[in-house]
Amino acid sequence: MFEFKNSISALKNYLSRHFSLEYLAREKEGNLCYAEAHEEMRPEFRLVFTQLDLEKYLEHIAAFVSQENNAHLFLLDENLNLYLPKTEEVFWQVASGD
Repeated sequence: MFEFKNSISALKNYLSRHFSLEYLAREKEGNLCYAEAHEEMRPEFRLVFTQLDLEKYLEHIAAFVSQENNAHLFLLDENLNLYLPKTEEVFWQVASGD
């Protein structure tokens, strides 16, 4: 579990720093603003990510990287043994499981 927490924290910091995405600690009910409307928003327009997005990314990353010709889409953090997406689009694609 300790390694999982480190991976979550590292991924959260990376996404915030490199893609200027905001981490939303809790999903809100009844959003009036599309900045926080999450599931129904197309990935290229999302401004925030949640704990669930991070967990889904970590759940799907191994299968995604192992697919032919996908490794170039990631940077490998060897200290954490974690593949970080080179683009925001790649993050959303992996998190969605597509």
